[in-house]
Amino acid sequence: MTASINHNNFLKYALIICWLITAVVGYHGFFEDHELLTVSLFNIKIPESFIFLSAIVMFLSPIIAVLTKPVTGKYLFALGVITYGIICIGDVHRITPYMIAYFSLFACFTFLKQDRHIFYTALLFTISGIYIFSGLHKFNTTFITDVAPRFYFHSLPISYDIRMGFFMAAIEVLLGILLFFKKTRKPITVILIVMHLVIMWKLSPWKHGWNYIVIPWNLIMMSSLFYIFQQSNKLRFKIGSGRSVFIGLAMVIWIIPGYSQFFYVPENISMKLYSGKTIPGYISFTEKVPQFESMDAQPKKTYMVIFLMQLSLEERGIGFNPEVVYYEKVFSRFREKYSSTNQLHLESYKKFKNELP
Repeated sequence: MTASINHNNFLKYALIICWLITAVVGYHGFFEDHELLTVSLFNIKIPESFIFLSAIVMFLSPIIAVLTKPVTGKYLFALGVITYGIICIGDVHRITPYMIAYFSLFACFTFLKQDRHIFYTALLFTISGIYIFSGLHKFNTTFITDVAPRFYFHSLPISYDIRMGFFMAAIEVLLGILLFFKKTRKPITVILIVMHLVIMWKLSPWKHGWNYIVIPWNLIMMSSLFYIFQQSNKLRFKIGSGRSVFIGLAMVIWIIPGYSQFFYVPENISMKLYSGKTIPGYISFTEKVPQFESMDAQPKKTYMVIFLMQLSLEERGIGFNPEVVYYEKVFSRFREKYSSTNQLHLESYKKFKNELP
């Protein structure tokens, strides 16, 4: 019993620390608006001071909720969700898969912490769903030909081909499913932890130059897997009084991502992160714009091309919500501010670069 409590506390404080690191890394995205990149939902303009205060409440409320009694914690958790909704209305780019997953984990701690068996079941339910639907979304040509090679170790004696890409997608789905079975759970958690270490290396600024926000997200996933590993032989599946929480988790972790396999669902609420289904957005300029030269995809040419996802990650610490309507709104702002703005490109760079002057 004592060991279970200690491991529970480890995961709880790991969640809090990773949540706070996310707030720090994404400060310019969650707490502040951006002149060019901020796109409000429903064209509702919210004062920046109100966004700042809402973001403070949003990041602090779930933390206090898990540290207090459930009777108080449930109201604080609700406050955190409401304020998150407010800052997302102020800017759609604040809607991200990892924030949905964070709130799911906070919900487990807030509502289910009194019964460690129900908590363990909810954690497994959440973590496995993330892997299963993330893997299912990867069965597409773009992931196989463009994204998967970034994660592959090309120094291996086996060369990368499309079969390897399909295998990577299939293995993620399989690993998520095998988490449900007691006999396979421990080795699967070890494999998944190694996978997250590879992701952290490949997508971090040390390799492909993405953003530090991938680090706390992968750390909390590894911490959750470590907890599952440690408690696998001690805890059993149980839903009991946690039915309403499981329904909520099923909606955001299973039903919406599952529905998105067949019908349109906005990118950032359907677990499509790194799936290859993301629509890339680039802006080309007829002349160099000094402000963006550090991210120019064609530094040796007279014109300039920038990747909007990279711009958002570098300047705000959060990604760009890759919907066409938001690309178009941001492009119109660039045209107003920079006379050399040329064209919006909604395809991979290698497909349009030869068409540029």
